[in-house]
Amino acid sequence: MRRCAPSPSSSSVCSASGWAATPVALGIARRALDEIVRIASVKGRVGYATVIGDSELFRLGFAKYEALHRAARACVYEVHGEAEAWINTGNDLTEVQNARLRQAVTWVQEVNAVKWAPCFRAAPRLVFRLFVRG
Repeated sequence: MRRCAPSPSSSSVCSASGWAATPVALGIARRALDEIVRIASVKGRVGYATVIGDSELFRLGFAKYEALHRAARACVYEVHGEAEAWINTGNDLTEVQNARLRQAVTWVQEVNAVKWAPCFRAAPRLVFRLFVRG
């Protein structure tokens, strides 16, 4: 996704509410997924013979949220690309295009908000050690 050029025009793709933060949110989510994989591949749980990443429940939850992340990212690229192409032809964004941009922003935030619950439930003690105790 290209950076938005500063523009006084209210029809700029970047002027859509929260749009500028969406690539950041996607990047943070991608990094978090990568870190979960790294941690789950080496950390074990008390009472289990294998690492967290070997759990079928963990793998199922992780695969589901990896797919959600990829779908949200694809949606953002598609909506942004359509809006950018429209603006580059000299048009102002329509209400429908603005709504689609807001929808993509909202969906990314919702996906990021709910995607971590299964991972955290699978390893609550690990999460406590990582985020509370440091």
